[in-house]
Amino acid sequence: MDGFEGNTGVIILAATNRPEALDPALTRPGRFDRRVPVELPDLQGREDILGLVAKLHREQGMTVILVSHSMEDVARYVSRLVVMNHGEKVFDGTPKEVFRHYKELEAIGLAAPQITYVVHALKEQGIPIDEDITTVEEARDAILAIWRKQGAAQPKEETC
Repeated sequence: MDGFEGNTGVIILAATNRPEALDPALTRPGRFDRRVPVELPDLQGREDILGLVAKLHREQGMTVILVSHSMEDVARYVSRLVVMNHGEKVFDGTPKEVFRHYKELEAIGLAAPQITYVVHALKEQGIPIDEDITTVEEARDAILAIWRKQGAAQPKEETC
């Protein structure tokens, strides 16, 4: 990859069932050393792989570049998000900063995490919820906090 020393620990994780959908700026010759086709993992296997990569980043300080169309994964695993469109950088910031522009993302064929749309719908209904929520876990915590603040009975833990 451009801009990295040959001895720098960098992991690039790019997985798709539609390789033709990847931006050509990412897939031009010299960008990736190896392409390893594998069968799709099940949901648990997928979470295990992403968790392992996140652990390598946290514990070994490795740089990880996640190329994904899954905005749920992006919201959950990255600290910086760069959105490219036709080889041009469109957005660059934290997931919360970038996903504030969810309508602009839609205009270029991407979407914010699904929970973003739920949160905006709740806000439109007058529920005082933070519009910057990007993960289901954040939404759960915010909804429970609102519930508790209003003095509602605590839902059973297994339903959360």
